[in-house]
Amino acid sequence: MLISSKHIFSQWPKILLLAAAVAFVSCFKEDEQKEPHTPGSEITVAIQENIYHSQVFVNLLPDSIEILQVNGNADWHLGFETGVDGWHVTLNSSNFLRIANTQISDFDSVTTIPAEIRWRYDKSNGNLDSTAIGSWAALGETENLYTNHVYLLGTFGGINYSVYRKFMLLSVDEDKYVIRAAKLDGSEEQQYEILKDDDYNFIRFSFENGGQIAEQPMKYDWDFMFSQYASIVYTIDSVPTEYTVRGALINHTGVEVAEDRSLYFRDIVAEDVIDMEFSNELDVIGADWKAYIEPDYVIDTLVNYIIRDNDGLTYKLKFIGYYSEATEDSPPERGYPTFEYKEL
Repeated sequence: MLISSKHIFSQWPKILLLAAAVAFVSCFKEDEQKEPHTPGSEITVAIQENIYHSQVFVNLLPDSIEILQVNGNADWHLGFETGVDGWHVTLNSSNFLRIANTQISDFDSVTTIPAEIRWRYDKSNGNLDSTAIGSWAALGETENLYTNHVYLLGTFGGINYSVYRKFMLLSVDEDKYVIRAAKLDGSEEQQYEILKDDDYNFIRFSFENGGQIAEQPMKYDWDFMFSQYASIVYTIDSVPTEYTVRGALINHTGVEVAEDRSLYFRDIVAEDVIDMEFSNELDVIGADWKAYIEPDYVIDTLVNYIIRDNDGLTYKLKFIGYYSEATEDSPPERGYPTFEYKEL
């Protein structure tokens, strides 16, 4: 069984307290937003989509939330950094995708998976120096330099990786990227141009149907998204292990979050958060607000998140559930986060 170092909440008395509470918080009314019952009270929100299958973009507002977009995990493959000097390329790990760098520059010669190849994913904190693709371009004042390596985009089937596409990143400038791609046997070869648009953090691209640009909210419009993603968790023997988790990834453009375990959620006021340490790492909220204590997920209701957003507003937020409501036809289903929040 895999469990992160934070997932066990560090102390067994706390685990017992949380386990006792799981029956209360594990099921919630059919996923819906609930209006505050009194002026100024916390707002409770139950996400309608299962985050094992979907990415859900959320924007907090003082009196309600906006679900700006819901997309399937398989709707895109690569993300291309915008901005005049942008050149980083990211990977959508929510659909169990991985990248391998063959270190080979002859596109046509790559027809099999090289031996001893290493499959990678982007570091979940969003550090662009730690992407699966890595440094494929060096921008210069007069010209850019490129590695011209052939990359493999693949998925893990439980025993082996299967290659969805091989591709080469040919060039980047202030307006666009140019890439070359084909199936591993060389069929369906195509060259793509991905145009930059600085209204977005990244241009999300799919190889499907001859190349598609997947929609996403504009970079100043959202606070965080629920998704599954690749990360490192720790076994009960403290061994770091690659694993796919489900949690919240923040918008690193203008949003920052602090974590607090010392205060009672309903008592937190604006003055309490002034000296807290804030971070804009994507996984600062992440997945550690819950733990798998067989046979159920248990919510760590003692952790508070303080969110500063693009509108200059500050919110406190805590999670209180992870299951849908049981029906006559089915038991509660995991993957439906419920949280409460309030503007400070």
